[in-house]
Amino acid sequence: MKGKIRKILSLLMAFTMVMNLNLVTGYSVKAAVGYDVVITKVGIYQKDGATKVYADYKNVGAASVGSDFNMSFYVNRESIGTEKIAAGLGAGKTARVEYTVSGSYSGKCLVTAIADINDGNTSNNNRTSQRDVNSAEPVTEPETAEPETTTVAPTTPETTTEAPTTKPISDHVKITGITYSPENPKVGDTVKITVTAKNEGDQMVMNKHVAVKIGNQTLTGTITIEAHSEVSMNVSPWTPTEAGVFTADASIDIEGTKVTASRSNIAVAAAATENMEAKVVALGGFPSEIYEGDVITFTTLVKNTGNADIPAGTKHVVNMAIDGSSFQTVTLSQDIPAGGYVKIESNWTATRGGHTIVSQMEGSDVTKKINVKRKFNTDYTAVTGGVDMVVTDIGYHNVTTGEDDGTINVGDIIQFKAVGVNAGDTAKPAGVKCGMAFYINGSTYDTGGGMMWDDTFRGNDSSLAPGESHIFITNGGNRTDAGHGHLWKATEGTNTVEAYINDDDKDKTDEINRNNNRKTVTITIPYIVNSYFDTQDTADNVNVDAADVKPGVVTGLTCTKSNETKVSLSWNAADNATSYNVYKGSELIGTTTDCSYTYTGTFNVGDTASYTVKAVRGSAVGDGATIQVTTEATTSEVQAYGVPQTFDASGDVSMTVNDESVGVFKTRVYEEDKRIGTYATNNPVTFGNVAIFDYKGDASVRIKVNRTDINSVTIRPTRKGLSATQETKDGATYITINMKEGQQGQYSIEFNGSYKGANSIMLFAQDILNKPDNVWKTISSYEKTDDLVVPEGKILWIEGGAVLNGYVHCMNNSKIIGRGIITQNNWGPWGGNNRRNPVSVGYEPVYYDGNTPKNNGKGGTELGSSNVQVIGISILDPTGWAVNIRNSNNVLFKDVNVVSARSNGDGITIQSSYNVFLDGCFVRSSDDSIVVKNYDNINAHDIRVEDCTVWNDIAQCLEIGYETDMGGAGSSRCEAGYKNKDAKIYNVLFKNIDVVHRFHKGVATIHNGDNIPIYHIAYDGVYVDHKTKGTDNGGDGNDIDIEAYAVNRSDLSWTHNWHDVSGNTISDVWYTNVNVEGGNATVGNVQITDAHWGQTISDDFLSWKTLNFN
Repeated sequence: MKGKIRKILSLLMAFTMVMNLNLVTGYSVKAAVGYDVVITKVGIYQKDGATKVYADYKNVGAASVGSDFNMSFYVNRESIGTEKIAAGLGAGKTARVEYTVSGSYSGKCLVTAIADINDGNTSNNNRTSQRDVNSAEPVTEPETAEPETTTVAPTTPETTTEAPTTKPISDHVKITGITYSPENPKVGDTVKITVTAKNEGDQMVMNKHVAVKIGNQTLTGTITIEAHSEVSMNVSPWTPTEAGVFTADASIDIEGTKVTASRSNIAVAAAATENMEAKVVALGGFPSEIYEGDVITFTTLVKNTGNADIPAGTKHVVNMAIDGSSFQTVTLSQDIPAGGYVKIESNWTATRGGHTIVSQMEGSDVTKKINVKRKFNTDYTAVTGGVDMVVTDIGYHNVTTGEDDGTINVGDIIQFKAVGVNAGDTAKPAGVKCGMAFYINGSTYDTGGGMMWDDTFRGNDSSLAPGESHIFITNGGNRTDAGHGHLWKATEGTNTVEAYINDDDKDKTDEINRNNNRKTVTITIPYIVNSYFDTQDTADNVNVDAADVKPGVVTGLTCTKSNETKVSLSWNAADNATSYNVYKGSELIGTTTDCSYTYTGTFNVGDTASYTVKAVRGSAVGDGATIQVTTEATTSEVQAYGVPQTFDASGDVSMTVNDESVGVFKTRVYEEDKRIGTYATNNPVTFGNVAIFDYKGDASVRIKVNRTDINSVTIRPTRKGLSATQETKDGATYITINMKEGQQGQYSIEFNGSYKGANSIMLFAQDILNKPDNVWKTISSYEKTDDLVVPEGKILWIEGGAVLNGYVHCMNNSKIIGRGIITQNNWGPWGGNNRRNPVSVGYEPVYYDGNTPKNNGKGGTELGSSNVQVIGISILDPTGWAVNIRNSNNVLFKDVNVVSARSNGDGITIQSSYNVFLDGCFVRSSDDSIVVKNYDNINAHDIRVEDCTVWNDIAQCLEIGYETDMGGAGSSRCEAGYKNKDAKIYNVLFKNIDVVHRFHKGVATIHNGDNIPIYHIAYDGVYVDHKTKGTDNGGDGNDIDIEAYAVNRSDLSWTHNWHDVSGNTISDVWYTNVNVEGGNATVGNVQITDAHWGQTISDDFLSWKTLNFN
């Protein structure tokens, strides 16, 4: 009896061990007559300076392991080595193998061990786990080891990336592709069939049988796929014996379960004994007269010149090239009967000059030579109320070559012409001379080499009706470079040509607006235009019965926006498509040539509808893609602004935000540290792109750049973390930037690492700004003013997209608010009456009556303005300084954007003012960007500059000085009688400043030009993305970011040095987190008493964080 009980207890214990084995190790025991090796645990650890991996394995079979085998190790899916294991592990026995790693690893690693053994069950011969390199050394008795645990929670069972044992491995394996080559096989060809499969599980799939069945033939091979990997393999080759379209069925056998997939588009053509050949036979569709800007449709005819049909699925590539560069490629894959045609249309926007057009495929081609002529622009904006003369275009005749509007080489002699149009509603009377003057690079009659003109339009036949135009051609002048006064000798580089139309001074015709009588164009010499052909080819007759190319299937259809008023769709370009039909249900709701479409209407939140997009080419419509779209409640809002008046649209870049069009326009910019003018004659010719919109919630920015060579996109400031995706299609690059709530701000978007011209956009994407109550004056479109004073207590509102051209002065308790623009872009150079800042607070500038200055008398100790707020506006292209805050108190500039380009183009200047807050502003300047000075007998102090972005093209970024005590200089500057005996500058904080570019001098600088006490200054977080040292305009070539010293130089004529102070006059200056291109700032010329480097700056460095306004 006791023996029976003992036997029963032994059986129960054995059963319990098996159950525990299943629970602890995660594998099941397989009943087998032979041996079965199971890996129960893997890991990694460090000991004595070496890194080791190990595997515990157990023989769960009924017999001892009968053969030697290899144990292979992988770390992070990279093979690190193999250990050979001798046969003999007994049934039920456990062992461990270790391997010393030669590489260096840290942190958590993915460790894999694979036993290469042909035992009773190969599915359990591998194991993968994530382990920390710093794990403790494993116990030395694996048979008695506790259940494996992770390093995060040592008391919990082992956590691995393996799928549960209840889910078969075959569920993790998918066939993802079946491909073949050659692309157009024929009977008798050897065809390579490739199968691609993906293993989404955590266990390696080893040596599995692959079969591909085509007709009555089965092609075979084997495949091994590591965990979480995708692999392609070739099965045995296939030789088709008959023509037709065949289906390929692929399968992978995994432990008796087959994973399958099929492909049914292998088109096999007849053997070469049957004649099938597609050729390009005609190229036509274009007119005999072509002008630049015309959209031309070229039509190519492809013909099957053989005696047998070309079956559908046979691919032929047709390439259309212009001047040797491909601009459209179409793949034909449709049935073409013997003697039949296929028609392909290709659209091209014509550019001036002679062009060679080639349509080519597989050894056949047709070539045409065409000439594209210059088309003069005569577009204008009609006005009412009288005569209004405008210049719409400028052209030329090359005397050297005899060509009109063609190539210009250095030294060629050029005669200019221009188109003048009467844009008014009243005829210009006959007999009144109307002349056209031409200026090269800012030249005048007396300077710069002279000018040219046409003064012949003055006789009885010189009447000009409304809308009528006249071409003016230079016939006189006082230039000397070309041997004749009315001609110009072309000089290398960038040149500006300005045409100015006006009535004779002695007998003028009153005009509605004399400020629009000028037009400027830029010509870069050498200027190359393709030479014209003596004769051009005529278009072939393409009027035959032809099959349109059936376009491909639309893929990637997604809904990018769905709310109560719009549904926005986007998709991938389909092969051979020229347009797309968009359907709601079965209703055609629109057609577009883009790969996106926005459907507007009224939709109920929660309603669902189906939308389908089909590709179209001619009369052929491809198969569609369909998605279900559910209307969602609006969560985002945008206000986008167009191209403002007096600014030119960018011809290179366009933009949308949440499918709303944003005007991308050009403004003058200074380029690095290259001088582009003088104080007297500055004439900037470099332009940068600007785009402005407001948003809340999410904003999807889509930028189209009309070229395909963009390889990278950088968004500065880089520390703000915005990124972009890009794709190239239809001859353009599309860039997408997804902005979230809280990412509003000012950015520089730069292509291919360049910030110049069309390679960048200054993006001002800020919070939505609502119009306040009690507005005194609104600028809603365009207004020009010489002097506009915002009276005490009043609000000037400048709407987004509107332009105020002139100068604005702010009185006490006044405000300027809006997203509009203040500019002086059509003002002349700095000086005389043009010496006025677009925005002035507290100090009216010196006015000029002719050349006689009239001082306003507000120097000295008199306080100018208090409680002034300027919010949200952009100040573009000032004649000199952009903002002057002088003799004022309690001043806020918030979210203001400044871009200056001309000499003396300081950004925001704070002079003898206190309690001034610059919050979230953007300054790109052609002189000091943000600068604090003493110009009067009021000391500058308590100034906070925070969360601002700086782009400095020349001079300093964040400057104090040079003028630290100008003593209230008036019309006669710098009299000693104005000396401020108690002059000082103190309590200035620069906090969280991003410098996207620094091209010239220092970043954080103090230049004590008048040797006064300067103290309690802090630079708390200044982050420089990119810098280079400058040498122009006083730059010494030093690469110094931080400097602070008293200036004792007699050559600084605009400073006094009249304070007799011994020792250092700069003290208590804090520098914390001044980070330049990811490293520390360079320091030089620092003369500071009690400097604090890298110390924490207290939150109450200034006594206030925000200003209070009554």
